[in-house]
Amino acid sequence: MTSLSSRYLAGDREEVWTEIRLMGEVRIHHAHDVRSVATETMRRFGRHVDRLADAYAEAGLVSTIPIRTPATDEDRQELARLESEIGPLPAALRACMTEVGGVWLAGDCAKLGLFYDEREPQPAAPVHPDPLVLPDARWLRYEWTEFCDDDERDPDEAFWFAFAPDEHHKANISGSTQLIALPQPVGDPVLEGVRQLRGRDVSLVEYLRLSVAWAGCAGWSLAPESMPAALEPLRVSPDF
Repeated sequence: MTSLSSRYLAGDREEVWTEIRLMGEVRIHHAHDVRSVATETMRRFGRHVDRLADAYAEAGLVSTIPIRTPATDEDRQELARLESEIGPLPAALRACMTEVGGVWLAGDCAKLGLFYDEREPQPAAPVHPDPLVLPDARWLRYEWTEFCDDDERDPDEAFWFAFAPDEHHKANISGSTQLIALPQPVGDPVLEGVRQLRGRDVSLVEYLRLSVAWAGCAGWSLAPESMPAALEPLRVSPDF
């Protein structure tokens, strides 16, 4: 039987990830294959993250948080320690943190339709753009430490990793959080708190593909006619 990773490299990218999601828990005999797919996926995705981060910086994005913090060997070591403490991490999440690292495309850049500290011109766009934000291993460490140190939590309470702010918080409006339940021995976890694919759950890989397809702002998929013209040249068909 042809491996998932071979099929992925041959171009069956969406089909392979669909099969991985249908697996649910990844069994040991599939683990290496699924991890190989996840690693290659995030290496490809990482190139888009670098491209978008450079383009947003060149366009004048102003943010108090660094736009790009690539994964380091120290991050990879920290992630291994975290996995030994938390339990199995979803393959896609783990690879995102080891191959990509952090990115923060939220902030102020009127040219790109992004507003955080600056006031959005009226009439406002019908949706929030939901610029791409990715956590790094240090953020997972912080979240896990906060969870473990909470003396008031129920002993049976699940750990929900705050993957990123939701589209409201990214626009400096009171909102919620994009969450991933951990531990979770699956390939591609559901990313809670995402509204771009109405009527069903959205997985992490699906969300990242949507973000790249919409120039780093998945929210414009809900109102394409309102997307700023400056973002159009940054749109590509995801190759991961």
